[in-house]
Amino acid sequence: MSFLDNITNDFTLMLDTRGSLGYATATDKSSLPPFINYCGKNYPDAESITKEMVDGWLLHHTYKCARTQAVFIALLRHYTKFIRSLGKEAFIPDEEYNVHSERHRPYIFNDDELSVLFQAIDTILPHCKSPGRELVVPVLFRMMYCCGMRPSEPLRLRIDDVCLKSGDIYGSGVKSTKSI
Repeated sequence: MSFLDNITNDFTLMLDTRGSLGYATATDKSSLPPFINYCGKNYPDAESITKEMVDGWLLHHTYKCARTQAVFIALLRHYTKFIRSLGKEAFIPDEEYNVHSERHRPYIFNDDELSVLFQAIDTILPHCKSPGRELVVPVLFRMMYCCGMRPSEPLRLRIDDVCLKSGDIYGSGVKSTKSI
């Protein structure tokens, strides 16, 4: 059996094990196979995942942001620890591989900036390719601002999620503290 076959089998076994324990495996399925294929293609005679392979992958594969790379490293750490739990050798990336990025600092608008923002939102013109946008966009922005919603949340609301009598907004069947 080839090195690629071995690490692919270990990966499949890990997914089955994690899935049977109730863990989500979707991110593993999308993030780790390209690394596994890279190792199998570039190190066909290897017997285990090594530091050289991890370093080579990180040089070969650029990530869009530090957070995405950090997620990959965490997944790789789980995978290589699983391989070790099978009694096999594998390099486990340590803290040296953690990517530190500057945390996003939120910006708080002052009253004048909010006034300018909502004035611009309220003057959106109708467009034939987006009927009703001049009515919908101001409502969406006000719901995000007044209720503390994330941008995707007002778009996912259904009629049953809003109680106009009490002013409550519900999402996914759970009452929210957000009020209109």
